[in-house]
Amino acid sequence: MTRRGASFALWVAIALGIVPAVVTGHISPFASFGTRFGLEIESLIFLPAELCLVVFLLGIAACVFLRRFVLMPLLLPWLALVFYPAERLTDQLPSTWDAQEKLYENEKLARESGELPGIDWLRDRIGNISHTDTGLFRFEREELLQELNRLSETGAEWGNNDNQRTKKIATQINALKPKIAQANAHIRLIDKALRDLAIASRFSFGLADKVVGDKLKQGRTKVVRHRDALESKRRALRVELSTLQEARARSAEALEELRNLDARIQTYLWASDVYKAWQLSMVYKALCLAVLVVLLWTFSIASPVYLSLLGASLLTSLLYAEGALGYRLWLIAQFLMLCFGLRIARLLVQENGPLLRRQSGSFLLKTFRKTMIFYLPFLTLLAAGLAASWQINRSIDAHLYSLEIMSGADLDAPRRQNIDRAISAYFDEQEQAAFGVLDSLDAQAKSSPKAVAAAIMSFYETEVPETLPDIEPEMAPPGCRGFLPWVFQTASCAETSVKEPLNEAYADRREAERERLDRTTQGYAELARTGAANLVDVAREDLSSTFHDMETAIKKQLGVIYAVVDIYAWVSWFVLILVVIKSLMYIFARVFFGAQANDERLIQFESEPEPRQPGRVRDVPDRLDLTPEMGELMYVSKRYDFANAPPDEVTPQAQRAFFSRFLRGAWHMNRIWTGARVVGAAPYRRLPADERIVVWTLKPGDAVIFSWKQFVGMSDSIDIRTRYSWQLASLVFGRMFYVVACVDPDAPSDGTLLLSARGSDGTDGQESPSNSPDQLLAWQTTTRFEMHANLNFRNVYRSGVQIRAFGKDLAVMHSNVQRQRSGAARFLTCFFLPV
Repeated sequence: MTRRGASFALWVAIALGIVPAVVTGHISPFASFGTRFGLEIESLIFLPAELCLVVFLLGIAACVFLRRFVLMPLLLPWLALVFYPAERLTDQLPSTWDAQEKLYENEKLARESGELPGIDWLRDRIGNISHTDTGLFRFEREELLQELNRLSETGAEWGNNDNQRTKKIATQINALKPKIAQANAHIRLIDKALRDLAIASRFSFGLADKVVGDKLKQGRTKVVRHRDALESKRRALRVELSTLQEARARSAEALEELRNLDARIQTYLWASDVYKAWQLSMVYKALCLAVLVVLLWTFSIASPVYLSLLGASLLTSLLYAEGALGYRLWLIAQFLMLCFGLRIARLLVQENGPLLRRQSGSFLLKTFRKTMIFYLPFLTLLAAGLAASWQINRSIDAHLYSLEIMSGADLDAPRRQNIDRAISAYFDEQEQAAFGVLDSLDAQAKSSPKAVAAAIMSFYETEVPETLPDIEPEMAPPGCRGFLPWVFQTASCAETSVKEPLNEAYADRREAERERLDRTTQGYAELARTGAANLVDVAREDLSSTFHDMETAIKKQLGVIYAVVDIYAWVSWFVLILVVIKSLMYIFARVFFGAQANDERLIQFESEPEPRQPGRVRDVPDRLDLTPEMGELMYVSKRYDFANAPPDEVTPQAQRAFFSRFLRGAWHMNRIWTGARVVGAAPYRRLPADERIVVWTLKPGDAVIFSWKQFVGMSDSIDIRTRYSWQLASLVFGRMFYVVACVDPDAPSDGTLLLSARGSDGTDGQESPSNSPDQLLAWQTTTRFEMHANLNFRNVYRSGVQIRAFGKDLAVMHSNVQRQRSGAARFLTCFFLPV
């Protein structure tokens, strides 16, 4: 492998080491934009540890081979992936609200558990807590131990033997469950075999082996007896467990406190573990951010290295990550926003730093002060827009907390947490109400499958409304059909777009759960016949599962809505920040270059004290001949036909400036040989009276900025590249993307660039007039310009500027019918973007 290939492979390996951070959004500061309601990366499968070690060692070897030892630290993300799985390295620290929900969940599990925690076991678990201040909880180990000792003394009458017996029974019950499930599976297989045998016997006119059928029936009877025996044993164990639990009833208060302590210790251990994982992930995040900054400093976003990183991230996100697809793609979009933002920051410093450093401090201070005075209207609009957004949020909160379902909301908690808590509380109430209905049945009804099933279905039909507006009338979406309501009733239509999918999701899930519950209750008769289970307990589990599924479905639908809202919010913030930076720099550039001109305040794209002018420019008014002096081979836009040159479509430099060429119809071109190829005649084109062609001859090392709109043709020695610029000069010119035609310094011949112009003013730099930047046809990247503009509020906002090539610098103006761009007023509409 060549040194160039090894270098490229090394950079690609460095970039791919941060793929897990890209896929999970861990590398982006936008990742924690709010409670996700289940929108998260549930698991991430990356490369095996052995392969990560191979990549790391190969990268180290490449650094040694290339003698680029400074790049070795950039391979550390690969080393981290050797010792830790990707999902652990990209853990986020939960919020305090998440911690409270975890505590609530553990307390609920502790109450529902039939097994009591042991004192010594709890004491050991307290000792295993390694982080006492996680940012989620703060506790003292000695206080926990004292509380545990107090509870052990209060509950001394509760014998340890009973506790051990309870644990043993719970273990036996859990061990019987898979055996019963296995027996039921065997029964289903035998039943299937009997059905298949019956079908075979029907189509074989009774010739099928009846002995096999008898054997299968005998086997089924044995399995059923074995299953029933296991069920009987489990019922007996549950009865004994209930007896033990009743014996402990007199220590209920101490028992409850002990369970709560167990739930708290479980939560503290969880918080300690996630805090440790978060600390580890922060180290990985710092490494990945360092790699990203180095990559952005070294390569452009469109480089093969970045394209490899983006492609691998997309592939991993789509194929090897579990979670909502839209959320995974949004994390990739966040990564692109982060890269774009960092790239802009680099360009702002790198491109404007040298020019600003050459100015005196007093001049810069005066320019900045004057800029802020001119920027006051924009600051007023920005403040008004943010105030309007804040007021809208307040009105949403006021409307939301007026709903009956939100009566117990915590006003200090975020809106989404309150909604999530209200949904959980509502379904918990429904679940408890359903359990109350079952408990109210008499003893005979509790053993009757029909009575239990009827009670469940009756409660579901009457207490679980068919639509959300039946729960909360305010959830009814207002009417909005067609286009005009969106124009005249925007707020109502926006409310409809949120409430309609939520209502549809609720109705669909409600109907699906009703059908599932109906099918489940139909199996109660079989359970009662075999005595396999307590019907009320089974009904409790079925109802609990139903309410949990409905709650999860509504939260997922809310998660989708919130994801859309968050995507819009962050993108609009990102765009607003860019608009603020761009408008501020535009006014600063007007003030900066509009001051009294000198050699240190000239508009120039590539800094050279004295631009060289080896190129030549000539104006062709009537007939353009393509001669060998222009180049042996020319590529001409398909909009222009040349005599003696049959069309020969090609795509030169297809990967260069793709988007701008494609939009302007300059991606495909006609190839023309300038020698006499047709009946001894050279190719030529006669020009209409209102058209001229500017022929720009570029010497080796020259670079000229032009537009595809005026492009006619170029010789094969011309190289095309796109330049993205955040210079003050770019903002004065009113655009940030430029197409550059250049000739390699080591090229053996000159290059020729052909451009169309309605009229040409000044192929000679000294004769070029002062005019709008829109009239610029082409100019060298080293050309210096003076700016002429009136600096007052009206002209800064309503009028553009004029420029003129400085001295003998080379630039070509032409007659452009395009209306001159206005001043800073063109940014006004962007400040009305709601955030």
